[in-house]
Amino acid sequence: MRVVIRQEAGPAFAALGACLEQVGTETAPLVSAVTGLPLPDTVIIRTMAVDDWKQAHRRSSKQHLVAEALQLGATFRTKALLMRRARLLARHMFWPTMLGEAVALEPGCPELVIVPQALQHAGRLDDIPVLHKLLGHEMTHLAQYAASDGAVWAAQDSYFPAQRGIADRDYPFLSKATPTGQIGRSPPSSSGSRCRPTRPVPVPPTAT
Repeated sequence: MRVVIRQEAGPAFAALGACLEQVGTETAPLVSAVTGLPLPDTVIIRTMAVDDWKQAHRRSSKQHLVAEALQLGATFRTKALLMRRARLLARHMFWPTMLGEAVALEPGCPELVIVPQALQHAGRLDDIPVLHKLLGHEMTHLAQYAASDGAVWAAQDSYFPAQRGIADRDYPFLSKATPTGQIGRSPPSSSGSRCRPTRPVPVPPTAT
């Protein structure tokens, strides 16, 4: 397994890219050990500017909705369109809380996306313990994607849960559970520290 950094957030965040490569390489074995799930052969970590991240989600969500509607033969799309609008609005309003996410902005291409401006806004841009926890959290979702061949994400992100017969399933709850079925606790906050060689924080990677 190798970690590949795609630095697209601009030269101001070049140092963060180097940190993410180091932290990702250290954290990945811990994620596999704790979850018992293998990660993809290549873990892509991409940094994106806020506006580029929003635009990527607008484009990706439109493609997703159209493709899913065609797959299911769905002709009534009002609820799906409202769902897409609500998701995009939430991203637009609450981007400062979105430090990173595991996402497939291109179909079949899961990756970790980090928004450095959100990290900067939170005062966590060079906080190594937080970066370990963030990547551990998101790599866990990558492992879930790999283990289910993308099925878990497809169900959770569906714009047509009723047509799929999954409207009553709480996928956020399921995807954020540990292999033992217990929900992991959010890690405690950490004081800032500069980027330097360090051991991963031994906290099981869970999502919030």
